[in-house]
Amino acid sequence: MDAAGFGSTIGAMAGPGRAPSARAAAASPRVAQCYVAGVIAAGGATLVACFPRTTPNLTLFLLFLVASSTAAAFKVTLPIGRGSSTMSVSYAADFTALLLLGPNVTMLISMVSGWAQCAVNARQKNPPSRTIFSMAELVLTVQASGLAYRLLGGQFGAFQTASFAGPLVGAAVTYFVVNTGLVAGAMALSGEQSILSLWRENFLWAAPSYFVGAGTAAVVASLIHHTGEWFALLAAAPVYLTYRTYRTYLGRMEDEQRHVRQISELHWATMEALELAKQSERALAAEKEQLAITLRSIGDGVITTDTLGQVRTLNPTAERLTGWTQADAAGLPLRDVFQPAADGAAACDQVASRTTDGARIRLPLLCRDGSSRIIEQVTSPLHDSAGEEVGAVLVFRDVTDAIALDQERLRASKMESLAVLAGGIAHDFNNILLAISGHVSLAALEAANEPLARRLADAERACIRARGLTQQLLTFAKGGAPVRKRVGLAPLVRDWARFALHGSNVRCEESLAADLWPVNADEGQLSQVVNNIVLNAKQAMPEGGTVTIRASNLVIGPHNRPAGFNAPDGRYVALAIGDNGPGIPEQNQRRVFDPYFTTKPDGTGLGLASSYSIVSKHEGHLGLESEIGQGTTFTVYLPAMTPAAEAAPLAPATGIARGCGRVLVMDDEDAVRTVAADMLEFLGYDVVTAAHGQEAVERYRTALAAGRRFDAVMLDLTVPGGMGGQETLAALRALDPPVRAVAASGYSDDEVMARFQEFGFRAVIAKPFTVTELGRLFAGLTARVSAPDEAAATAGVREPARDRTLVTAAPGGPAPVPTGQASSASPASLSTVERAHILQVLEKLQGNKVAAAQALGVSRRTLYRRLQKYNLRPTPPSTSAPPSRRTGTAVGHR
Repeated sequence: MDAAGFGSTIGAMAGPGRAPSARAAAASPRVAQCYVAGVIAAGGATLVACFPRTTPNLTLFLLFLVASSTAAAFKVTLPIGRGSSTMSVSYAADFTALLLLGPNVTMLISMVSGWAQCAVNARQKNPPSRTIFSMAELVLTVQASGLAYRLLGGQFGAFQTASFAGPLVGAAVTYFVVNTGLVAGAMALSGEQSILSLWRENFLWAAPSYFVGAGTAAVVASLIHHTGEWFALLAAAPVYLTYRTYRTYLGRMEDEQRHVRQISELHWATMEALELAKQSERALAAEKEQLAITLRSIGDGVITTDTLGQVRTLNPTAERLTGWTQADAAGLPLRDVFQPAADGAAACDQVASRTTDGARIRLPLLCRDGSSRIIEQVTSPLHDSAGEEVGAVLVFRDVTDAIALDQERLRASKMESLAVLAGGIAHDFNNILLAISGHVSLAALEAANEPLARRLADAERACIRARGLTQQLLTFAKGGAPVRKRVGLAPLVRDWARFALHGSNVRCEESLAADLWPVNADEGQLSQVVNNIVLNAKQAMPEGGTVTIRASNLVIGPHNRPAGFNAPDGRYVALAIGDNGPGIPEQNQRRVFDPYFTTKPDGTGLGLASSYSIVSKHEGHLGLESEIGQGTTFTVYLPAMTPAAEAAPLAPATGIARGCGRVLVMDDEDAVRTVAADMLEFLGYDVVTAAHGQEAVERYRTALAAGRRFDAVMLDLTVPGGMGGQETLAALRALDPPVRAVAASGYSDDEVMARFQEFGFRAVIAKPFTVTELGRLFAGLTARVSAPDEAAATAGVREPARDRTLVTAAPGGPAPVPTGQASSASPASLSTVERAHILQVLEKLQGNKVAAAQALGVSRRTLYRRLQKYNLRPTPPSTSAPPSRRTGTAVGHR
């Protein structure tokens, strides 16, 4: 055995039968490199020191050199665990040469055999370092064996039986230990293994062959010594036999190791296959779990069937919709589990036969408990990986609520369209009603016949009632922010409740506190709240019953807050409306205020929702108490007015508040402009009208340029196709920032009506309005005007100051009335000088009243009224222009 056989002495361990490369050698551990270098250095030093000084027997030298090199060329590979090593039987020739020629000559022969073992008949080229190491370790082995032979008494070239056996055994042992030990050390250090362990496991088994070779060498050396060199050929047979034995034995070992490797590879392949199978199984289980989670989490019902139409799986949604569980439904025909109504049986047959084309079908589904739901379903076939049909999957969803919601949306859309139509009709009706009620009220005020005045007053009250109905229609149609004013609830609640119960078999019992606090609220919207609750109570008692209405004052604080009360603490008026009907189930009590929720077949679900919204916009609270069999009570909590606001006197309900000043009226309806101008002129104001915003701005600009500024303007908020009140006010404020503007509208839901001050208006008035309402509004609006109109003074007509009493100078006229207080008196009185001035202007203009009105700075209507009131008759002019209805800048004679 030599260094060529340690596989990876200088480099990393090579595989079986492979020598290490130069790159592997360079990568070997540093200790292994140092070890190899030390062995090579020791071998070189030994070679130099022991090089033969005399010429050996040339025939024997050449014979053993050829024999050893030939034997080294025919080597076998040792199957070492972590690498490879080669072994030859050249040590038999080396032993023979050692006995006959001595260690120095044998050293040269072993060096050549070491080179031959590394270079001749090698599986791959070995690096030079490996070959040199092999030669060096054989030099050391031969010298060590020769030293042991000599120390034990052996003599080279002399064969005495008594002194031959012991030294030969010692030399054989030394040769085996040194040769295998040096190679095992190189291999162990390269692989970072234990030297002793590696030597014991991979080299100890070869020891007998060394002793056989040593014995053979002794026999051959003895025969050559006594007979001649040719008897060395007798050693060929045992050497070849040893080689063949090695070859056969090691071949079997290689076969066994190859078999072991194959089994090991098969084992690892099997383990990998098992691991892949486990991974696939885990992936399949995870996929099944994910599919199960998906089926459980989706909102659609899923049913799968086999090719026979029998149910295989149901997800939880399908269990809930059909009423069948997975355990009960598995294996049953689909028709037994998925039970459509009669008109859906064909669809179920399609599913069972898998002839559906995947189209969505909407049909009623009968549940296991007998209830029915409207579903939308689609069916698709199931295929395996080979494309074969293995069943069908039925996916369906509950669309009952969706259909109901669509119907409610359609109903809401219709109601919205109806609301728009109702709002438009109510707006136009308000304008018409204003024209009627305005003229009726003026006629009633000017009527001299008491029965006629009474009839006109009745007609005016009817118009006021019609206005209330119109306001309710507008509230129903538009809703919107409340237009608040001071409201006393007691008389109104009685009227609202009796109106809602009129003609029914339900009676009303009232218990209203006499000292109810007033509230700041929208009267029309509150009437809608009471009307909705009372109608619900009436519908809850179709066989008749009693509606109880209680109203009381209540101070709510932390100690007495009702359950669910979501308004701030403070003073409230509590209005409780109860019935003795069947009551509301607990599961429905949480939803009664939800839009579109209703338990009535023909209900809309909007009444209580709109009531809740209205009360919330009033910063109040709408509560509910109900008990099955005992009835239901809705309680409306409305914030009461503060004591300071409550102490403020209410505007007089009757009487006329007169005033004076110049007013600009803008409205797109001619009838509305006419009656508004008539009312204001009756109240003592000088009026100019405009049909739209652009015209109003131009009139205002002209008045400012002439130094005759308007004391107030009344602007219609809605002008179709033109500039409305809000835009007009912005333009007027650009001309005159302190302009006093009043917003007028037939739409009560307009946000300007609810928050007029935020938009720059001083006050609002809803159409239709009465002379009394108009008088109170403008009297308060123009009360701060204290200086007389400069233009009127320039024209010779002195308007009285607002802070003094207007005195009528005509005999028998009405008593003095302070400005802004209620009175039925005629317009402001004139002094004798002023009446004379008017007559002088008329006579100068030859009776032309139009020109006289312009010269005096008043409207024709005002001039005509003063002429009639004070019976002023100038000399008739020879020619006079007929008075016109309106000039566009002032109101003409009515």
